[in-house]
Amino acid sequence: MVKYRASYEQNIEAVECSRETKSSVWVIYRPGSKADRRAKVSDGCRYCDTWQEAHDWLIEKAARKDVSFKYQLDQVKSLIGNLKGMKNPEAK
Repeated sequence: MVKYRASYEQNIEAVECSRETKSSVWVIYRPGSKADRRAKVSDGCRYCDTWQEAHDWLIEKAARKDVSFKYQLDQVKSLIGNLKGMKNPEAK
């Protein structure tokens, strides 16, 4: 069976799997070799049933990063504003 491995490096590759469970897939990296068990969802990637599912997941992940970065940018802008508004208590 073919699964699509979507990685956080923003690529999608088709991989051959020998079996799957609810949480794992067994990936065959080289023909004739033993399959390696991998989590369907991990820190580094996600295995999906279709290329489109993998693609949609990467877009969703990027959109969440966009929201996070916008929030962080707002926080930094606020900090800069507060720092610029600081007054030296010893200055008269």
